[in-house]
Amino acid sequence: MRLVSCFSTCFSCGHRQPIRALASAASSAAAAPLDLERVASIIASDECRNVVVMVGAGCSTSAGIPDFRTPGTGLYDNLASYGLPYPEAIFDIDFFVHNPKPFQRLCKELWPGNFAPTPTHHFLALLHTHGKLRRVLTQNIDSLEVEAGLPADRVVAAHGNFDGAHVVGRSTSVPVDELPERFFVSAHDDLPRADLLLVMGTSLKVQPFAGLVTRAPLRAPRLLVNRERVGQVHTLGLGGFIFDEGACASGVMQTFVGQDDGPRTLMTIKMTEQIGRDVRDFSVSPGENEILYPPNLCFEIVDSFDAGHGLIMVQCQQTETIDGILDLASSASEAEELDEAVNMGSISTLIKFVKSGTDAGKERAAGALRSLAVNADNQTAIATKGGLEPLIALVTSGTDAGKENAAGALAILADNADNKIAIATKGGLEPLIALVKSGTDAGKEHAAGALWSLAFNNAGNQIAIATKGGLEPLIALVKSGTDAGKENAAGALRSLANNDDNQIAIATKGGLEPLIALVTSGTDAGKERAAGALVNLAVNADNQIAIATKGGLEPLIALVKSGTDAGKEHAAGALANLAVNADNQIAIATKGGLEPLIALVKSGTDAGKEKAAGALWNLAVNADNQIAIATKGGLEPLIALVKSGTDAGKEKAAGALKNLAVNADNQIAIATKGGLEPLIALVKSGTDAGKENAAGALKNLAANAGNKIAIATKGGLEPLIALVKSGTDAGKDNAARALRSLARNADNKKQIERAGYKI
Repeated sequence: MRLVSCFSTCFSCGHRQPIRALASAASSAAAAPLDLERVASIIASDECRNVVVMVGAGCSTSAGIPDFRTPGTGLYDNLASYGLPYPEAIFDIDFFVHNPKPFQRLCKELWPGNFAPTPTHHFLALLHTHGKLRRVLTQNIDSLEVEAGLPADRVVAAHGNFDGAHVVGRSTSVPVDELPERFFVSAHDDLPRADLLLVMGTSLKVQPFAGLVTRAPLRAPRLLVNRERVGQVHTLGLGGFIFDEGACASGVMQTFVGQDDGPRTLMTIKMTEQIGRDVRDFSVSPGENEILYPPNLCFEIVDSFDAGHGLIMVQCQQTETIDGILDLASSASEAEELDEAVNMGSISTLIKFVKSGTDAGKERAAGALRSLAVNADNQTAIATKGGLEPLIALVTSGTDAGKENAAGALAILADNADNKIAIATKGGLEPLIALVKSGTDAGKEHAAGALWSLAFNNAGNQIAIATKGGLEPLIALVKSGTDAGKENAAGALRSLANNDDNQIAIATKGGLEPLIALVTSGTDAGKERAAGALVNLAVNADNQIAIATKGGLEPLIALVKSGTDAGKEHAAGALANLAVNADNQIAIATKGGLEPLIALVKSGTDAGKEKAAGALWNLAVNADNQIAIATKGGLEPLIALVKSGTDAGKEKAAGALKNLAVNADNQIAIATKGGLEPLIALVKSGTDAGKENAAGALKNLAANAGNKIAIATKGGLEPLIALVKSGTDAGKDNAARALRSLARNADNKKQIERAGYKI
């Protein structure tokens, strides 16, 4: 049957009599095989009021307008004379601005007045005239739909058209890369309401236009009129599908898939006879040697015959029950409900699908919960509505994708302090540890991230994760995981290493070497997190020795020198803890660690300055380092930090100056460089730790006779006396020692005693 005859049948405008309308367009597809006569019957039925048509360049070729991709005649094959660097440049806005002549020439050739609408365009107009058409979505810019009599509001031009062209001038800005808003409105409002979907003359290769097919209801029949089969078969739905091989305005070959129970007629392209073969042996993707059949069902080929046109028609026998169709319908319903739940952010519905949906439903719902969990209120709501248990269950026994998405959701949910406790209490640690051990790469990454979140600032989880065997797989992941896996595992070990026993266990189980290696050659994030783990591990005295012995000092020094801000901060913090060890104090200086630490105090972030000052504080316990730090220019940035740093920066810089002031030359240099005033100010109004360290620094500086006088002259006696009276124990002790040293100057002694403090 010619397609034009089918179109005529719909509206009784040809020699054929109209076919009796079925009771329901949807039920018609399920009641009998879908062919062109059945499509005509559906269109003619009273229930069919929302036909949606997707059209491409093939609808206009009979008017003389070339399509894009047909070999030999397509537009892209005939642009050589245009002098283009590549065919697609004809539609490139940047190329147009540089050289508008090729596009102007093409517009002149394609101008709507040069062409008349085709029978296809007139058929679309008839659909509208008879109240059947909901919308035409076109990829064409020729405006022939409107020329044929369609109202402009019934046409959505995905790529614009001549009716809506813009002038691009030097002062004009137009959104050239965005689809019109009406396209997205139609995708949301028109496609889901389609009684019938007609796809005509398009390769369905350009997104997002091609994706519109998936927006139509699964129950809606679809008619594809094209020179070749296109689109993804698994998106074609339950309502029946017919492929007509030919141009839109020429004869077609009938092929169809029935949806009734019993034997099916299937179509395969250039396939030899395969009697007795299950059609599931063939791919469901379009192309040669592939077969079209309803998803989730099983058919056996029982006969075949040559249908001509390079086709072999095969007769098949269903070998499974109709339950497969019902299962697919259930999946379709689930997909629609999930779409709504995702769009509405319905936490309860998403939790329901994680708990009892299909595998695909669980995967998608868990991913949606993961996205929603970024919001702090949603973290509470998901837990309150019972979302933790099904997510934990999905990590335990879901598909790979389900486990990945569920672990990712738990990682974000565990940012909430109450959720950290609840996830562990509900048995979430074991499956996450198991996933780190034997999951997919993505599963390991997400599970390690979840353990990191769970261990962060939760002492109970730090113990439990180690007790349940979580250290070994995390260490293994740092050693040989993906970049993201290494990063998350190092972050988890960092949090776990806040526990004293874990510091020992991580080292004992071989965790130091891979962390050092990650600091050496990991990603920026990997270096940052591995250095952070070494910060906590270096709290342990044995680990201080082991990290240095295993080559950890050099990469940490290198990271202070040239890492990211966070990398510098963590590396300086690690060196600060390592410098508690006397041998490490020497080694860090010998290996060139002083200069980058001094530079970080001078121009790092606030946290970087704090950590670097802390490292210099510990390094300055060593007498040689006291000299070296001063010689390398360390005094000035430390004094500046006492004057205008953060509270923590002031505290640590004052501590560093305290140790540096043990050296006699440094006592003079610190005073000369203006260090007395900020130290006195810190004793007066700093934090408790700041007052303690500043008083300690003044105590050491007061060993110098000139400084005794200068400290008193600059107003240092009064805040020291006040600190003796009302400071912390350490503050009182340091202030008392400073006053005793200052009182060795007679004038100072008198002034101190007049203030009511007896030496």
